[in-house]
Amino acid sequence: MSPIDAGEAAARVRQLSDRIVAGRTATGALFIWCNENGISTGAIRAVTLKRRPSHVVGRKIARALNVSLYDAVGYRRVQLLRGEVLLSQASNWFIPSSLPDEIRNTLEHEDLPFGTVVAPLNPFRRTFKVRTLLPIEDRPNSPTPVLEHEAVVYSEAGMPLAFVRERYFSTLVRYSAANTPKAR
Repeated sequence: MSPIDAGEAAARVRQLSDRIVAGRTATGALFIWCNENGISTGAIRAVTLKRRPSHVVGRKIARALNVSLYDAVGYRRVQLLRGEVLLSQASNWFIPSSLPDEIRNTLEHEDLPFGTVVAPLNPFRRTFKVRTLLPIEDRPNSPTPVLEHEAVVYSEAGMPLAFVRERYFSTLVRYSAANTPKAR
């Protein structure tokens, strides 16, 4: 399949956004989207770009997580890939004290998607900001951001677990698996 036209790309960005908003986790929604659209194979994996066990947050994130500006908040910035295909980049601010030890240690030391790690808590998310970045630039060897989300991830009991800021890339909507550019 060759690259799609601008109108179809815009419609697919909206479909992708709707799918992520409706999903319990972005990781789960991305996995289903990739399967349905033939985007690579295997599990979705995280590559950690930055990690801080304790991070100072601003008022917006503190309010979203229901913590004070001085509470300990962990931070991770990761890229999510399926195979070698770059899907998204996410910044996660999470509350270490609200997580079981095993989950907290995994987030602080391993490269796994946030949604995968917190799955035992039966999480759900509330997206409060969606921004589309259209038109899609046609750069065959360099995926470009097409969508941004901000959301809060909650435990099944409704306790805030994380504030997430996510950027989704053109590889999710512009190309088939046969010609999707790889992450660098």
